[in-house]
Amino acid sequence: MPTCNRLAVPFRPTLLALCCFLSLTAHAATPADPNTRQDGNTLELGATNISADAPAPNALPPAYSGGQVARGGQLGVLGNQDIMDVPFSMASYTEKLIRDQQAETVADVLLNDSSVRQASGYANQAQVFVIRGLQLNGDDISFNGLYGILPRQIMSTDALERVEVFKGPNAFINGVTPGGSGIGGGVNLQPKRADDVPLRRFSTDISSDGRVGEHLDVGQRFGEGNRFGARVNISQREGDTGIDDENQRAKLFAVGLDYRGDALRLSGDFVYQKQRVNGGRNSVFLGTGVTHIPSAPSADTNYAPSWNATNIEDTLGMLRGEYDLNDTWTAYLAAGAKHTNESGRYSSVTLTDNFGTAKVTGSRIAHQEDNTSLMTGLNGKFQTGAVSHQLNIGLTGTWTQARNAYEFDFTPNASNLYHPSSDIAQPVRGTVNGGDLGDPGITAKTFVRSAAISDTFGFLDDRLLFTAGLRHQEMVMQNYAYGSGPRSSNYTASINTPVYGIVFKPWEHVSFYANHIEGLTQGPTAPVSSGDSDGDQWCTSLRARPLETD
Repeated sequence: MPTCNRLAVPFRPTLLALCCFLSLTAHAATPADPNTRQDGNTLELGATNISADAPAPNALPPAYSGGQVARGGQLGVLGNQDIMDVPFSMASYTEKLIRDQQAETVADVLLNDSSVRQASGYANQAQVFVIRGLQLNGDDISFNGLYGILPRQIMSTDALERVEVFKGPNAFINGVTPGGSGIGGGVNLQPKRADDVPLRRFSTDISSDGRVGEHLDVGQRFGEGNRFGARVNISQREGDTGIDDENQRAKLFAVGLDYRGDALRLSGDFVYQKQRVNGGRNSVFLGTGVTHIPSAPSADTNYAPSWNATNIEDTLGMLRGEYDLNDTWTAYLAAGAKHTNESGRYSSVTLTDNFGTAKVTGSRIAHQEDNTSLMTGLNGKFQTGAVSHQLNIGLTGTWTQARNAYEFDFTPNASNLYHPSSDIAQPVRGTVNGGDLGDPGITAKTFVRSAAISDTFGFLDDRLLFTAGLRHQEMVMQNYAYGSGPRSSNYTASINTPVYGIVFKPWEHVSFYANHIEGLTQGPTAPVSSGDSDGDQWCTSLRARPLETD
């Protein structure tokens, strides 16, 4: 990634006045308490009661010293948890780290985590992550606990408060992902919220090859007791990147609204993001003539043809509500939806020998997606004798519908990975077609739902914690032939995934833990010959994969 320098620069005096923060502190004299008395030079005051508002249930865990890493994060049905109190491994990176490191995408943030590797998508600009050796696609990253409503290729950080990484299988914690990836871990993104201190921040950045960006971040709370809050983020970056002949244009508009009542808390998020990448370098495929892993090409060259381009547009919204039934029980409900529209003129580069000789083929891809997600549950605490309990009950459901069309051209053009040809012709028409690029038909529908319950038992004043839980999950996946054709397969399955773990805290800042938790993947599908009279293919079950104790 090219090195960037970002500085807060007012470009007009009026903007400077807008972005400055002004605070006034009022001091008032208070009459002496009638119960106080003065004896010589000693002044004795009466009793004074000092109180502070306790943090709301499910509030984000605080950050460690330095502010870049938080003490915990959201663990699905368990809610927001301190990392010292749960038998799992996770990391939570804050907005301060994002700004300090000038991280523009979620991929930039996850470079901080040694358990996460990164890769490119199949011939496009998708950012793919590998957690503990197992793949996590952008489709399966959650937003404030909800699956299926985030942009699936590139996600900007300009509207994010936290990037949370769960390490290890998480079939119980969050449920099975809509896309089936994430067996080795998961990522959850938390949106920004307005703080009690008003915020007016304008920043600019410029990359090493002239790409310029601007970002406006405004936050304000209103009303009695600052109950109402609004956070607005607007950003744009455009220009050449550090890779030769590659340029990018990215736009983001995000609004986060919230209400903090005595018992009721509401929030709503709206995000619009658009990305265009011209000449983007995609994955390189290895042919049969390659006998060893090739060296990475220099950024001074670009093996992608000049006509290679992708357009990605996402619109998403989310509503969430929490209500305190009493001092120890909280109910919550969240719902979200997303519309994605992607179109790309892609190229695929395949090496044919150890010297960089390559063949380039082209494709046109149209992808549209409409998703809906729902989550509700109940969190509570109670005591039975000397044993404390943290009970969690949750229901989730995700509905996804994908529309796709393609056009492939398998007539190769000659090139070289290290000395690419500058005049690779753009294929006029693909030789293999599927669907209408202007109006892609439905090719896949997925419905995932689950119900979970867990209890954390606390012993020895909560120095010893034992968590046990069970999630019942159901998945329906239907595939359709391209061009609004008939249904080609029907995958239906259900399974129970348990979890149990123990935490022992011998000292204040030390925890020992062990757990058993399972990952979940789609099981095998029967061949077409074993289907019903309509040619449907059926599976019998999901496949749970228990992993060793952390």
